Amino acid sequence: MLSTFYRVSIAAIAGTGDAAGFIDPTTVQTYMANNGVAPTVPPSTLTTSTDKVRANVRYKDVVENLQLVANMYVSNIVVTGGTVDSAPSNVAFTLEVERGDSVLTTRDEANTAVEITGANAIVRCVARGLCESRINKLDAVYDPTLSTAAQNGSISNAAARVGLRLMNFNVAALANSVTTASASVTVTRLAVN
Repeated sequence: MLSTFYRVSIAAIAGTGDAAGFIDPTTVQTYMANNGVAPTVPPSTLTTSTDKVRANVRYKDVVENLQLVANMYVSNIVVTGGTVDSAPSNVAFTLEVERGDSVLTTRDEANTAVEITGANAIVRCVARGLCESRINKLDAVYDPTLSTAAQNGSISNAAARVGLRLMNFNVAALANSVTTASASVTVTRLAVN
């Protein structure tokens, strides 16, 4: 079966509030584990932890938008500059497109009579993922704030703890248009197998 490989690089788009966090495939727990290498620190605040989960949601949106066009597989992910408390400056990955370039086609939102193909179709799909927003997203967020939880139904037996909690939060789009988002995406064709 013919596959085409591309290297996709997404430069940071800074945002604040619900748009904070950029995109990041690395979860808070993975940053904390850090492959056993110091420092293995938790996020400094619930806000930075929530921003990281927003970044994880956006990364999934990017991958899902790519897979709407064709069977595509992500590998060799490189996250530059990200920490448990800060957004990466760049996220890059190799994208394998099953069945080759011929399946890379999508419509242009601005002109539905125009089809976007090849590497430009990949750029457009990534840009669409960067433009998505979610309201009242329910997800598990690591809360580094020490809190007291009752044990055996009694506050007197309470134990202080940190950990995951389910929260509703908004995930704002990183860009207002696919044109703006596309400016941060670079796609390079690698090889055909």
